[in-house]
Amino acid sequence: GEAKAAAREAMGGEDGLEDAGEPRQLTPEQEEALRSMFVQPDMEEPVDDDAAVEAELAVMAAEYRINRTLEFCPNGVLARELLTEMCTNGTVPRAQAWTAVIDALGERGALNDALDVYREMQEARVA
Repeated sequence: GEAKAAAREAMGGEDGLEDAGEPRQLTPEQEEALRSMFVQPDMEEPVDDDAAVEAELAVMAAEYRINRTLEFCPNGVLARELLTEMCTNGTVPRAQAWTAVIDALGERGALNDALDVYREMQEARVA
C-alpha cells in the first residue's frame, strides 16, 4: 500500500536507481513509511506470559482445594486454615473461595470468625 509506495519513491522510483548526484532528502511522510516497516524496540512481541498462567493455575488449584475441603469439613474451620496458609505462601484465592468459607462459618453460627475472614479478605485486597 502506501508504505510500499513511499519506500519505493524514497529509493528512487520503481527500479531503485537514482541520479549519482546528491542524496535525496526524504519527506516526513516517506520517513514515517520507512519507519513503519521496521519493528521498533517498543513494538517487540510480548514476552511469553508463563508466569501469569502459572499464577492463575495456582489460584484455581487453591479454590478447588478449598471447595473439596468444605465438602468433607463443612463447618469451614479447615478451609479457613487453608485460606490463611495460601495467603502466607503468596497464593491469594479469588472472592468465590473466600465467600464459600464465610458462608460455611456463617451457617455454623461462627459469625465472629466469618467477620474475621471477611476482614482478611479485605486485607488481601480481594474485595
